[in-house]
Amino acid sequence: MSSTTVTNLQILQPPAVTKRNSNGSPKARKPPKDSSKGRSNARRNNGPVEAPNRTSVDEQLTFKVEKELVEKPVVTSLACVKGQPTIRRAGEYILGPEVGNSPIKTITSYLARKDQTDDFYIIRMLTLKASNEKDTIYDIQGKSLLHTEHSLSSLLSQETGIVHQHGMFRVSSCFILNFKCFSTTVVIRMIVIFCVQCKVDEIRVDENGEMRTEQLWKLCLVLDCYMAHDFSPKYSNIISMHHYVIKQKRLPEAEAIRIFYKVVEILDRLHKRNVVHRDIKPGSIILNRETGEVTLANFCLGQHVTGDNDLLVDRRGSPAHVSPDIVNGKPYLAKPSDLWSMGITLFIMLYGRFPFYDKDQAALFAKIRKGEFTIPK
Repeated sequence: MSSTTVTNLQILQPPAVTKRNSNGSPKARKPPKDSSKGRSNARRNNGPVEAPNRTSVDEQLTFKVEKELVEKPVVTSLACVKGQPTIRRAGEYILGPEVGNSPIKTITSYLARKDQTDDFYIIRMLTLKASNEKDTIYDIQGKSLLHTEHSLSSLLSQETGIVHQHGMFRVSSCFILNFKCFSTTVVIRMIVIFCVQCKVDEIRVDENGEMRTEQLWKLCLVLDCYMAHDFSPKYSNIISMHHYVIKQKRLPEAEAIRIFYKVVEILDRLHKRNVVHRDIKPGSIILNRETGEVTLANFCLGQHVTGDNDLLVDRRGSPAHVSPDIVNGKPYLAKPSDLWSMGITLFIMLYGRFPFYDKDQAALFAKIRKGEFTIPK
């Protein structure tokens, strides 16, 4: 068994097709171009993708006040997976950069490519506790969120305009410890050796180079790729509404209404099937800039209710987008709360800012309760 360090660019690029001459012999390869010419140092030294702020998802946790809209970089082939470039797999998927769109801190999301294809996906991954360890509240919520997104996406598998799931599975991860690093010049942070049996490979080394052997399980949920990256041109025109508003500052009224109408049409179909989203915001709306297609993502906070009058009691959603009913902490109707969040989203598209915003949580919720906001000139 050997270990090989490979960059994310190499592992995520689809398999090359060998070109042949008319007589069937392979064509001679041209020498590679020097990609460093004409590029700035900033481009070559692109660092890891920054993860966004996590959002609390249960009434037992305190809501975190959102910061103002901040632009995050697009995933590029030069981004690393939280440190040293390594080969990592989950079943038939090759894992690439970690992407910062996980709903809770115990869940990690990765850009991934299905082996031997040019198809990319987002894989949400939760590391399960060992049988002799007790789950924390975040572990319990992580399992709940993954199962919720999987079940709702399965229920809505025939619906258009939403991010679909492509399976949920468990994989085992072999951790080989009791390893001593004798290098005096290099500090080894992570070594990865592919384990054919486990399909996931990750060997962690502590600061002293000491390691031990154990096996962990990871729960994986595979979703449509809903973010831009430069590993394949067919994903280059995808952008979240969050980043699109930041780029455009504010949208023309006609464009904002067109996008708003499409999202409302999707949401109406979901509500007719008694599915509520509960996290409507610009970050949950995906736009294809080439086709104008709109897709709704992030169903991990959603719920299948019994009808229009079904009351919910848990406080879920993104703080600046939740309705006064949720803030008040009383049982509330879920479908009208989705519509409130749609109104907040339309305001953001038109004006490039939140209607209700405050760094202090109590002050933010007070503004939402009163409905006090100012329309910018």
